[in-house]
Amino acid sequence: MIGLLTPTAMPSSGARRSSGGRLASLGPAQLRDASLRRRMLRAGFRHCVLALPGGGRVAAWVGGSGPALLLLGGFGADALWQWHAVAPTLARRHRMIVPDLLYFGESHGGTWQPNLESQVGAMLALMDAFIPAGRRIDVAGLSYGGLVAWALAASHPERVDRLVLLGTPGDVMDESDVAALNARFEMGHPGELLLPRDPEGVRRLLGVGFHRPPAVPNFVLRDVHRLHFRNHVAEKHALIDDLLTRLGGPVPAIDADRHEALLLWGRHDAVFPLEIGERLHARMGRYAKLVVLEDAAHAPPQEKPRDVVAAIGRFLAD
Repeated sequence: MIGLLTPTAMPSSGARRSSGGRLASLGPAQLRDASLRRRMLRAGFRHCVLALPGGGRVAAWVGGSGPALLLLGGFGADALWQWHAVAPTLARRHRMIVPDLLYFGESHGGTWQPNLESQVGAMLALMDAFIPAGRRIDVAGLSYGGLVAWALAASHPERVDRLVLLGTPGDVMDESDVAALNARFEMGHPGELLLPRDPEGVRRLLGVGFHRPPAVPNFVLRDVHRLHFRNHVAEKHALIDDLLTRLGGPVPAIDADRHEALLLWGRHDAVFPLEIGERLHARMGRYAKLVVLEDAAHAPPQEKPRDVVAAIGRFLAD
């Protein structure tokens, strides 16, 4: 069965918590994490954990009021770190659900296979728990989260209304795009970039995510790596392999008449370059709108949060 385990102010376990509550015992990334959690709580969000069959669980931040909006993050840090700069503002007009996808942050699949279908199943469970029956939901996805959003809309069109896809290739990516990605970063597999093995790998990922990467000291990178990149490594590799096995095969299509889409793309995105966004825009036709964010790369919600909020707000208001 699926059930709500706990709505909590703060999560109950994991490396980021301190049993004594002493700030002095926390590393810089954990201090930042605690600060972001306080911000979400002040904005009226609550932290919930949903139990899944097979021993899995999905952690999510839920808050706000109005039409429902689901935010899905990409590879990297958890949902809190990816969406904290935009979720509180969007919550002024929307009922927000901001989950950790399976095998990210505090979510894991238990006996579920690490693939797109499992991610979709977990998101449906969240929607069942927090959205009244019969109501459709708008979904925004960044990178890998956009692929989950696409699969959700394709497999359950009656549950999804509009889509916001941020730097995500939809159904137009092929083997040549992966080969070009590997060549750009001189690697043999995308996991070498997306799943950093050490703090220098985190620095490299920041350099790709941001057009103007922040200067981060080595000791902070070490703490960020411990906090965000040491858990469920094998499952995350399996998620990437799952995507690669789908290239060249049939990709579930979305009903363009039913799902209008906003495509948000960083001008300097080196993971999925703007050319892919233009190709996806042409593929989706008049039901999609492409907005290019200047001075942004692959992480616009963190690098250009005001521009992201404004673009999403205008699109959903229309």
